[in-house]
Amino acid sequence: MRYTIDQAADTVTLTCTVGELYQMQGLDHGVYTTPSTDGKAMQCYLASRPRFRYDFALATVQDFCEAVGWDSLADYEENDPSLADEVTITVPRIRVADEA
Repeated sequence: MRYTIDQAADTVTLTCTVGELYQMQGLDHGVYTTPSTDGKAMQCYLASRPRFRYDFALATVQDFCEAVGWDSLADYEENDPSLADEVTITVPRIRVADEA
């Protein structure tokens, strides 16, 4: 997984290969972040749960699938898959209100 934090737009751009998405799904992992003191994403990591009390989820496998119009990774399998294909999404740097 690669990520880029855009401080001006307050977003994080996450890029994963389809192979990484399969691993994330199999391990029940999501993309979490350690926030800065102002509550914005500062460092991203893959895990099954937050490492620290104030960390929060940025994205799940389902978020990546929805970004490209798949209901699940099974939709990708139907279209001659390559595990090296990449999926990129952009998410807000701040905690979504319903996760608080």
